[in-house]
Amino acid sequence: MSAAVEHSLTTEPAAIERELRRLEEQDATSGQRPVRACMSNLIVYCDDEAQAARVPPELTTLVERHPARILLLIGESTAVASGIAAEVSALSYQGSGRRQVYAEHVRLGAAQAARRRLPATVRPLLVGDLPTTLWWATPEPPPASETFQQLASMADQVLYDSVGWREPARGVISAANWAVAARQRVADLAWSRNAPWRGLIAEVFDATWLRGGISAIREVEVEHGPNGLPQVWLLIGWLASCLGWRLRDGTLRPGVDITWTFDAGAERVRVTVRRLPEGSPRIRELSIRGGSGSAETVARITALDAENLSLCIEGSVAAQSAVAMRPLSPASLLASHLSERSIDPLFRDALASSRELAKAVVA
Repeated sequence: MSAAVEHSLTTEPAAIERELRRLEEQDATSGQRPVRACMSNLIVYCDDEAQAARVPPELTTLVERHPARILLLIGESTAVASGIAAEVSALSYQGSGRRQVYAEHVRLGAAQAARRRLPATVRPLLVGDLPTTLWWATPEPPPASETFQQLASMADQVLYDSVGWREPARGVISAANWAVAARQRVADLAWSRNAPWRGLIAEVFDATWLRGGISAIREVEVEHGPNGLPQVWLLIGWLASCLGWRLRDGTLRPGVDITWTFDAGAERVRVTVRRLPEGSPRIRELSIRGGSGSAETVARITALDAENLSLCIEGSVAAQSAVAMRPLSPASLLASHLSERSIDPLFRDALASSRELAKAVVA
């Protein structure tokens, strides 16, 4: 059963905790006392109402998978004339034994002049003995502002989504530079969306398919939709870091393609990324070409649709396989990260490698 928003109350920030207790008392008067569920704190920051409008439906689904005290911050709310306004509500759903379960949701909207007060307002609302995650739900990459720095200092984990960044190359460099020194666990939701692609690419390295193994790779080509470049960079960064390729140079044709050259032992590998003129930002196709002459092999991974990938091996040993992708909503991606506490070394290395890819093409 999907979660629902119940008993929404508007209040002053100083009265938030009192109103949260009142919500619990209101539910108790209806019969069976509801169960308050909270495994962590989740701070969600949006620049404005337009960004925030895309968040609440995801949050009501999220609490069923990972109950959390959700603190939604809006940096510049047109609904607030001055200062900071608060709204508290219970995100409720039916748990095991048909028991009503709820998670707390606090929405803090700030007038433009009060934006910088949001971190100080949210700090006392954190449940102190629980881990805290910051979801930076804006198109600005970390470390975007003083507000980001203050909110990140409260968190054990920082999540962001690089898809849709206005300046992807500079965004990748900025996020990677910050992540190197960050004490928090850092994750990009675009990395999670790449998981099925990484799985099929790993299949390509089967020795019976690619003669000569990884040392035989000569060329990689990727096609993606608009605004999908950071996701591609993470995938190429992961591939280069896993295979030990050393970047030589890169060239950019804005809005058309990017080409990098790598040293792979005594050989050279060329990687070309092409931007398609329309469609969703997801990756559409990746091909790996290895060997030469009669021993040449081409492995082609294609997104048949939003739910299915196919792998086709063309060469002396032909093969074909497919994998079904379960479309991952932001809520599903967030819930999986909220339950994870250890640093992902593969993501860390892929991010560092993608920073070098970006630096090679930024003037």
